[in-house]
Amino acid sequence: MGVIKGSAATESDLGSLSRDEYLQLSHKKAPTFTSEQREEVYDLYLLYEKQKKRNGDRDGIDRVISLLKFLHADTELRQIIGGFFEELYVDGM
Repeated sequence: MGVIKGSAATESDLGSLSRDEYLQLSHKKAPTFTSEQREEVYDLYLLYEKQKKRNGDRDGIDRVISLLKFLHADTELRQIIGGFFEELYVDGM
């Protein structure tokens, strides 16, 4: 799920990959599943997101994306935090 929802996102676009974008990733960027399996993985991702939304839940990637959007919108806070960190890496939980 991290590949679909998190790792390919850029600072300007924190959205998820579309099905086509996910299916077209090179096997170096997403080596875990075959092309055929990726179709099923994306279907599972959509079901997961639908169920999560229905329950009002948020996962770790949702929280990180919210934080990044907040920091992007608040220039003053971003400058303060930027004085402490050069880069921020978020790994799986």
